[in-house]
Amino acid sequence: MNRITLRLFSGLAFLTLIFLSASCEEKSSQTTIQPRAVKAIQISNVDSFNKRSFPGLARASQEVNLSFNVAGTLIKLPIKIGDKITKGSLIAQLDQKEFEAKLKSAKAELTRDKQNFDRAKELVKDGNISKSDYDLVKAKWEVSQANLDLAEKAMVDTIINAPFDGQIANLYVENYQTVAKQQVIARLLDTSQIEMTIQIPENAISLIPQVKNIMVQFDSFPTHNIPAEIKEISNEASPETRTYPVTIIMQQPKDIEILPGMAGKVSGQVEGKDSIKNKLTVPAEAVFTEDTNNKTYVWIVDNNKVHRRQITIGELTSTGISVLSGLTSDEWVVIAGIHSLKEGESVIILNQKAN
Repeated sequence: MNRITLRLFSGLAFLTLIFLSASCEEKSSQTTIQPRAVKAIQISNVDSFNKRSFPGLARASQEVNLSFNVAGTLIKLPIKIGDKITKGSLIAQLDQKEFEAKLKSAKAELTRDKQNFDRAKELVKDGNISKSDYDLVKAKWEVSQANLDLAEKAMVDTIINAPFDGQIANLYVENYQTVAKQQVIARLLDTSQIEMTIQIPENAISLIPQVKNIMVQFDSFPTHNIPAEIKEISNEASPETRTYPVTIIMQQPKDIEILPGMAGKVSGQVEGKDSIKNKLTVPAEAVFTEDTNNKTYVWIVDNNKVHRRQITIGELTSTGISVLSGLTSDEWVVIAGIHSLKEGESVIILNQKAN
């Protein structure tokens, strides 16, 4: 290869390198920085809470699937779906012939073994039988007693009575059908009281004990406000939604009938001092300090950008840290990954859901 050809190849290689370098720079300049995904919550005070309602589904205060503890053939099934049942009413009964025979046999066996045991007690006293023979007779009598207990229980288990006042919600078998042990026969609901579980955000859960005048409005009856009260408050939040289940209970209204599965909304008013009504709380994991000072901060999300905000904090509670100043209701506060954020960084909120 001569020198002219070498110079030509070298020149072409140099031009190619320049072109590739320029192309990479152009692609790099065109790359869009993706917003960071963050977890955040919208904080609220009492005024905000009082304006909100929380959705839920109605369910019976008591509900049970009824089944036999023994297998057999149905001979009585005097119920149908929708029937209102009083406590103790007959739900279903199995054919008892086989169970009666087993019970009779168990009684006879126990009588025989009891007589043998009584004789053995006298014989062992006189030394006419050994202690080991006596123990065998005694053990057989004890087994017979246990078998009789089982036979008596099996007889009782051939009948299902209603454990409480309620209504038959479903029927899963037909009369004269052979059913297995623990096979569900019917479902009984007590709808004299209705329960509903709602999800309360972590920053509002501390307000729940002060909530009064709880009302439930069902979608099917929008003009009815049904009074209710709090039955239980869970102390464990859902890791996915950061909300606490709260169960309320209400009496079945006389003029309408609330059925299990109906959708409704719960509202209430927080009563208390002004300090309670103006209270804001943030999760402890949302708060941070800097090494250069003792000031306390949180990250606020505004227009999809994070901004550091200085706050004044109060007491630490079971639901977070109370905020005395620096925040207002309805602002979004980052609650995870706070130490990796930068001022003005673009973000998107995961599972954005207002409190």
